[in-house]
Amino acid sequence: MSETAPPKVCATCKQNIEGGKVVTAMGADWHEDHFVCAGCKTKLIGTKFMEIESAPYCQKCYTEKYADKCKACGKPIVTQAVIALDAKWHQLCFKCSKCGKPIMKDQSFRTEGGKPQCVKC
Repeated sequence: MSETAPPKVCATCKQNIEGGKVVTAMGADWHEDHFVCAGCKTKLIGTKFMEIESAPYCQKCYTEKYADKCKACGKPIVTQAVIALDAKWHQLCFKCSKCGKPIMKDQSFRTEGGKPQCVKC
């Protein structure tokens, strides 16, 4: 006599998943229509998502809510950040406070009044 596996239970609605597609992600099972972004409720099937506090988020919601923000412009940083002066910056936002030119990652800089200055200034 063979044993049948117990039915899978949806992490969202707590109902058995019978027939249809089962989504297995983040250590849980979901009805296909219930695996959605915790922010905007967009379906996440076939997309990249981030897990925050056991909830899935689409890339857009993750970026808006959880990505580091640039010290200069306040917008989310989705590429490599410049880390300087106890803050994170977009590469092009890390600028000399006198001449306004970006300070590139291989350039030296100093500070005056807590603001970056290129060596030339």
